[in-house]
Parts: sequence; C-alpha cells; structure tokens
Amino acid sequence: MNFNQFTIKAQEVVQKAQSVAMEYEHQHIETAHILEAIFKVDEHVTPYLLKKTGADITAIKRALERLIKREVSNIYPGMHRKLYKNHLLF
Repeated sequence: MNFNQFTIKAQEVVQKAQSVAMEYEHQHIETAHILEAIFKVDEHVTPYLLKKTGADITAIKRALERLIKREVSNIYPGMHRKLYKNHLLF
C-alpha cells in the first residue's frame, strides 16, 4: 500500500501507532498499536461511537493496554531500533 494514498487522519494514526510501538520497544506495528493510536488521535469521536454501541470504554482501554504490554515482539538488547509494519495490516 502507498502511505501517501491514505487520508491525512489515517496517516496520523499510522504515525501514532509507530510511536506507541516504539514507546513499548516493539519491533512491529500490530492491530493493538493501531487501535491505541485511533484512541489517541481521535480522542472524542471514537469513544463517542463506542459508547453509542454500549461498549465499556474503560474496559476496552484497560484490555488494550494489557495486550500492548504483553506484546512478545520486544527488541532484544543489542539490536538496533527498527520498526516493521505487520504484513497483515499494510
């Protein structure tokens, strides 16, 4: 996929997902990173839409944080920091 063909908002989400992955020292951008990025980039619309469906936003955010912290694709000591996008996402 050509990143330049994404909407501006989608590009922001991907960039934020990269930041989230790097923050946790993960080598790959996974679905959980994308969802976390959506919450961070779009602070009002996403929670609003989820609440409309009856979702528990707090529970979703807690589960998402646990999932990201459990991510097994951590960078091992001595490796350089290179971030890879999950081939299933892009």
